[in-house]
Amino acid sequence: MKLEPSDLVAIGEAVANRLQELNETDSRLDHRDRLGFTEPEAAELLGIRQHVLRDCRLRGEVHATKIGKQYIYSRQSLVDHLKRKEPN
Repeated sequence: MKLEPSDLVAIGEAVANRLQELNETDSRLDHRDRLGFTEPEAAELLGIRQHVLRDCRLRGEVHATKIGKQYIYSRQSLVDHLKRKEPN
């Protein structure tokens, strides 16, 4: 399959758009100054789907605090969960 120059331009634009989206996500989830994260944010930071994080919480593998209708995960709780999951 031969790519035309216009195909390469379209691919370049798609890549640039995706990089922009990732940068916006990174800035929105900037964790340096945050103490806690909602379940969707925490799952995104861990690189897992939200239902996987929820299942870990329900099994007691990761701690979250319910505030109102949302579960909030502390930065330390997420780090501890990752440390427990590291292979020895």
